[in-house]
Amino acid sequence: MSELFIVSTPIGNLKDISGRAITVLRSVTLVLAEDTRVTIKLLNYYDIKVKLVSYHKFSERMRTRQFIYKMLNEDISVALVTDAGTPCISDPGAVLVNECLNNNIDVHSIPGASAVTAVLAISGFSFDSFLFLGFLPIDNKKKELLIQDAQKVELLVIYESPKRIAATVKYLDSVFDNTEFFICRDVTKKFETRYRGFASEALSQLADDKNHERGEYTVVIRKDKSIDNNENSISAEALILNEMIKGSKTLREAYNYLLIEKTLSRNILYDAMLNLKQYLREEYEHEV
Repeated sequence: MSELFIVSTPIGNLKDISGRAITVLRSVTLVLAEDTRVTIKLLNYYDIKVKLVSYHKFSERMRTRQFIYKMLNEDISVALVTDAGTPCISDPGAVLVNECLNNNIDVHSIPGASAVTAVLAISGFSFDSFLFLGFLPIDNKKKELLIQDAQKVELLVIYESPKRIAATVKYLDSVFDNTEFFICRDVTKKFETRYRGFASEALSQLADDKNHERGEYTVVIRKDKSIDNNENSISAEALILNEMIKGSKTLREAYNYLLIEKTLSRNILYDAMLNLKQYLREEYEHEV
């Protein structure tokens, strides 16, 4: 009976791989790799001889059809790996996993290194929960919607490319108040580099590093919730209501207008909008 193994690989240091992962890679019929040029280095390091086939975001659906057919008609075992970390987490793989499950093909997870948890552990930030957003969308409207959904979360984690890291820090600083950053480039690699502080400090450290436009970034963002007090929230509600009445605006239009005006922080305005939305809904239900 065919099987699929989702195998986590090192995120930098080739020694950060489990013994189980090595055993699986040695035993499978073939390995699907995001970039065969990257994966062959890992396989050679551990002297693993196995057939290697490319499987990336541009060939994901085509390869999935090919291998689902093959797995249904032959008794084979397939391992899926990405360049670094776990497949399906900001990397290809979900389409293949879903089709395997739909066709009753066993799927096994072989856990391993994760840039998210590795960087969170050395950030120095205390937290009970966090929100992982992966790579922020390039499209401004999609990015804005994603950030709005993250307003109430104190700790965020994202991935970012070296070319966009400075612009992203500036953007996040513009939408959140009193924000601290812990930025790690090439975690677990030989030239792992860390930058920490408020936006101006982090940007200064990045600017001083002539190599900052190389490598891959994991960014932890800690938002300061202390300024979101009840008094400011009530003031924000009054401002929104005033715009709705005097300006003949909807709740969302009043919120967007005040965001542009920068009267209060985005966090305070967003909380006030949610409070008003709940209040207006309850009033409407009461009248009905």
